Amino acid sequence: MFLKAKWLTFLKIVFLSKVFVLKAESQPVFTKRPPSTSYVVEGSGLFLQWNYNLGGAFRSAEFDLSAIPEATDIADRFKSEATFIHTDYQGRVEANITATQANVTFLSLTRADTGNYILKVEREDRKKNSSTIKITVQFKPEIVKPLVNDSTVCEDDVINVTCSADSRPAVHTYQLFENRILVIDGNSSAGVWILRSDLKEGSFSYRCVANNTIGTTEETVNITVKGTV
Repeated sequence: MFLKAKWLTFLKIVFLSKVFVLKAESQPVFTKRPPSTSYVVEGSGLFLQWNYNLGGAFRSAEFDLSAIPEATDIADRFKSEATFIHTDYQGRVEANITATQANVTFLSLTRADTGNYILKVEREDRKKNSSTIKITVQFKPEIVKPLVNDSTVCEDDVINVTCSADSRPAVHTYQLFENRILVIDGNSSAGVWILRSDLKEGSFSYRCVANNTIGTTEETVNITVKGTV
């Protein structure tokens, strides 16, 4: 009897462990995912691919831009229907979703596309799983502040010359030139500037150059200084 009881206990443990394993594997499983973060230069495309094992009949899948207060739908498929691209992304995104794979292609990304994206897959018994990725769209610097506060001034007026730009990733160096002569070479991501109150009558040219790892942008402005009467 004692041996029989031990044998029954052993069988019970084996049975429960198998039930636990089945439950642990009851949701769909991703067998291939894109990188967790993708860095893309603005204007470039991006191909994303997921492979998954549903472990049952396919019900639906959807690809969304995660956002607050609610996600933005991009592409989805329900049962045997064709993959549907939502209006805002038609012409910008191509997608093909099957019971085992999802392929999504961004044809030309803009900086506004930077964000977190999620693919959700669901089978017929409503068991589901999801995969989240981040897309960071990079772009070269764009001058965001006027170089000077006024393009026509008088002698002894104070002139504020500012060199600042928006970019992703951040600007790593700025150069500011006065009449083709380098007057500031700085590595502050916040920009560079000078105040001038000693300019005499004549014409002056200021050129701002901003650099990041994606590219370089420059802008030039001319100032006319009038003599005092």
